[in-house]
Amino acid sequence: MFCKSDYVKYGAQGIFQITEIRSMRFGPGQPAESYYVLQPVAKEKAEVFVPVSNDRLTQKMQPVPTAEEIDDMIQRIRGQSMPWNPDRRERAADYQQILARHSEPELLLLIHTLYLRSLHSPKGLPSGDAQVFKQAKSLIDEEFSFSLHLPTEQIRDYIQTRLS
Repeated sequence: MFCKSDYVKYGAQGIFQITEIRSMRFGPGQPAESYYVLQPVAKEKAEVFVPVSNDRLTQKMQPVPTAEEIDDMIQRIRGQSMPWNPDRRERAADYQQILARHSEPELLLLIHTLYLRSLHSPKGLPSGDAQVFKQAKSLIDEEFSFSLHLPTEQIRDYIQTRLS
């Protein structure tokens, strides 16, 4: 269970702070239920209300990785890359599953793999792969920037320094 003032990532929506846990009713005749009230950290969005008793939704709430956990993740992917699936559609489906799981180690490995692939291709990445790279990088940049207290523009250099 999370507490008020905790920072969490909520699926692929970004980082939020739990501003309160309160009992609310969302309709006449509905019973009052406890909700996490999530306030986005980086973007101007409306609050997100997550029912405390809804396991499917609360499982989307994960602690933000610490700086030590980030360094450990980076070290674990050192020297690794994902196998390249030559079938564009299968590769896109695999990448969408990785984006949906929002697992930082997988996202890091995906970004690293696509980055290396772009270096070895004179034409760069195909547009679908480039879009996935951008999405995955955006997710990692936001989380790592928050945890490492660095601007998002410095995250790529931070990761590359630790990979070399």
